[in-house]
Amino acid sequence: MRLDKTLIQHGLATSGQIEEALDYQKSHGGRLETHLYRLGYINEANLSRILAEQFGCRSVTLAGVEIPGQVLKLIPPETAWRELVIPFDYDPGRNVVKIACEDPRSKQLADELAEILFGKQVELYLALGVVLKCSIIKHYRDSFAQLSAEEPEAAPETRPESTDTAAGVESTPEGDSSQEFPCWVLIFDETRKSLSALEHTLRHQGFCTIGCDSIEQLVKHYTKSRPDIMLLCKQGQVSEVSQFVAGLALRGVSILLTPTFLISGDIEQDKVGSILKQGIEDVISPENILDLTIIKMNKIRDRLAAEIERRLELIQDLGTHGSLEDMNVVDLLQSMGPTGKTARISITGRGRQLTIFLDKGNIIYAECDDKKGAEAVYEGLAIDRGVWSVEPVNPGELPEPNNFLSNDAILLEGCRLMDEAGRNDSPIELNLP
Repeated sequence: MRLDKTLIQHGLATSGQIEEALDYQKSHGGRLETHLYRLGYINEANLSRILAEQFGCRSVTLAGVEIPGQVLKLIPPETAWRELVIPFDYDPGRNVVKIACEDPRSKQLADELAEILFGKQVELYLALGVVLKCSIIKHYRDSFAQLSAEEPEAAPETRPESTDTAAGVESTPEGDSSQEFPCWVLIFDETRKSLSALEHTLRHQGFCTIGCDSIEQLVKHYTKSRPDIMLLCKQGQVSEVSQFVAGLALRGVSILLTPTFLISGDIEQDKVGSILKQGIEDVISPENILDLTIIKMNKIRDRLAAEIERRLELIQDLGTHGSLEDMNVVDLLQSMGPTGKTARISITGRGRQLTIFLDKGNIIYAECDDKKGAEAVYEGLAIDRGVWSVEPVNPGELPEPNNFLSNDAILLEGCRLMDEAGRNDSPIELNLP
């Protein structure tokens, strides 16, 4: 039976929720179960259980699980991210390593892991993809600390004006600057030459570009500018490129949330799939760099602009006040961020009050009960019934900032914490055929 029908049959999702997730899947791709989880319609435990029953395999829930360091060391960090796997238990008595992955049925994956874990038995367990990726980032983050001796500052800033700096080159578009959606592209090129022609063409097409030539600059500009698209020029074998991409993800550069293209001429066609599994939109060879990249990036820009317009229309339809049943806290914050508005958001429900101040779309202050900053937003995301209001404020009325994380980082972590909390609820008993 199809996943959507199974979920409806067992009362885990409504037809309306399924339809909303399917519409989002048609526009943005990805898996149906990921969108249902992202929208908060079903928790990790029930969703992974259903999938495991469908595929005839075992499942594991990872949210909130702390994996011992000696178990993590069984799989190299670059392998964990490249193959989207994480070891979560080791039984020395049976000499069995339990590993979470998206597809336990993959013989190729089983063979590769058996080679890495030579002499040990491998048991594969199905895990929900989005939670699996969060768990890998969480547990292997320190393994990539050697990429930089010093982490860049993470202070929220508005997108840059056109300037030339020692840390990188930032340029506004040469074409029509009256676009309603100025699409920012972060370009990483160690040589600062390979993508110069493409960068010029992008600006002529109306894109805004930010250039950098080191990993430190890339992380810094990503944190400060929150680009809409990334272009990464990286040469080398598949293992080198995979480790590079994994290192970025583990340092907070989210290729899962930011459409990212990899420019590389060294990767064989039959190896491209392993790179795409890490969240890369596409791998493009230098020979096709101009025409193909521009076509793909225009499609991404149109997609992003349509999504922003959809959210803005929803807010306009609801006005400056609305019900959390029409738009939840996550969707509200996702909608307000790209608007660049300076405003106060008040959310009341379940006997709680969440207050958030935005400075040009960035969350700079939040409080909920006795929580402040990002912790307050995490607390407030659980308010599922109540009302919200948005009021414009002058910059001089903004309080002293108590948050320096990006909106995306807060929402990603907040959704993970909500699912972890949901795991403590009584599970729904299923009697699947």
